[in-house]
Amino acid sequence: MVVNSKDLQIIEELNKNSKQPYSNLAKKIKPSIQAIKNRINKLEKAGVIKGFTTVINPSKLGLLSYRIFMRTKSIAVDLENTLVKQLVEDDKIFWVSSLIGKWDLEIGIYASNFYEFGEILKSLLEKHQEHIRSYQISMVTEMYYLREDEHNISQIYLGGKPSKIQLDKIDCKILNLLASNSRMTNTEISEKIKIVPNAIRYRIKSLEKKGIIKEYRIWVDYIKLGINMKKVLITTQMLTSKIENKMLQFCHKHIKNMFFTKCIGPWDIEFELYSEPFAVRKAQARFRHEFANEIKDIEILTIEKEYKMHHFPCETLD
Repeated sequence: MVVNSKDLQIIEELNKNSKQPYSNLAKKIKPSIQAIKNRINKLEKAGVIKGFTTVINPSKLGLLSYRIFMRTKSIAVDLENTLVKQLVEDDKIFWVSSLIGKWDLEIGIYASNFYEFGEILKSLLEKHQEHIRSYQISMVTEMYYLREDEHNISQIYLGGKPSKIQLDKIDCKILNLLASNSRMTNTEISEKIKIVPNAIRYRIKSLEKKGIIKEYRIWVDYIKLGINMKKVLITTQMLTSKIENKMLQFCHKHIKNMFFTKCIGPWDIEFELYSEPFAVRKAQARFRHEFANEIKDIEILTIEKEYKMHHFPCETLD
């Protein structure tokens, strides 16, 4: 499929709010509502849009977010029908991607405490020991999404100090449905869980106000748009709040369209960059030059393919 400027506008708008109605998109982009629907359907069929997702902050549910980087005994593409398939089907895992570089796979797991994560990890390693050669663990403390169109770093995107907000079964069902498809209407959700649409609307607004629902986005296959996805792992000489914040401000000013993650583990900072190959290389070079004295080590990975993205940890909350 050839993606044109109108398609890119639709993707950009849906990434800001994938829940907005077709009529809003038509007003902004100018084609008719039917033309918008047709274009979105084509982008889905072509695999450019892989899904419509709701970003849920696990910290508001009292959960910690962990990333496990795996070196496998075979390359990830050879494991699509075995290891990768099993990881995608595991309800405890919210994200699965293949990498090119030192690590072959990255997965994301939510857990309420270190002990629970340890039990999940032990079970995972025992189950897949025939495929896993080595691994490293990184725990996310704060994540920022640096957008092209934002002038200020207003708040933490994900993470932050955990605060257990109690959810009832209906809230959990709503979040699980929206995490799978953010474009579900209140009426459609109502039919699934058997309460009136107005009650659904009220509950969603409450979840947004509490910061549990952060935003509604789309899951995009950036490779099909000719966009590079890079993950950069940075180890500093000695990380201080001053250096951390200086790096964050620099990236916000000069790089944009990236996720900036503060973490605890073998490295101190992670970013994910989404841009054309030349722009990615330029951003990396500029960052390394600016922080040459602060950086001890830097590791660059290519995100080859994303297999799973589902932000609601329904299994962990059961």
